[in-house]
Amino acid sequence: MLGILYLPSLSEPRPMHDHPLRDQIVAEVHARPFQKLSAPLALSHRAILYDGASVEEVNCAVRRLVADRGLPLPEQADGFFYTRNEHLALRFEPHSEFYSLTLYALNTLDIPCFSAAETEALPGGYLCGVEVICQPCHEERIETLLEQHFGDHQVSALRSWERRGRCLPIFVNVPTVA
Repeated sequence: MLGILYLPSLSEPRPMHDHPLRDQIVAEVHARPFQKLSAPLALSHRAILYDGASVEEVNCAVRRLVADRGLPLPEQADGFFYTRNEHLALRFEPHSEFYSLTLYALNTLDIPCFSAAETEALPGGYLCGVEVICQPCHEERIETLLEQHFGDHQVSALRSWERRGRCLPIFVNVPTVA
């Protein structure tokens, strides 16, 4: 594919080319489809640096987590997977420098937590995380919902398309574990 990129500071346009890693990136994105989810639902998402842990070590630890949670084990031996049962789901996405885990609690607003033992068993260094609650939004109940789930923490909101819902992320400073 060849396109033309116009840079106003140049007198003539330059041809644009595909980046050498473009095909690899596109294939990776398509290999990790988005999950179709519906409210009510809560999730806990974590990104974890490999921080010296091997890919094999991470794969084994994540698959132990799957088994311990009573989720179906993925068919493939390694790489991206999504697995679920009636109450829980887990999404595992390995990347070059980090991996991410998303634990979903289905049909509830109770945020699923990784236990201390699960956190200890996962190799690598905690990079960042987020907890999300998805509920059909009723305007008259929004203040009650915010107080119930977030207390006095900072909240920002985003209304989704066609007024079908809102995204209400919470921002909390989490102390660094030594």
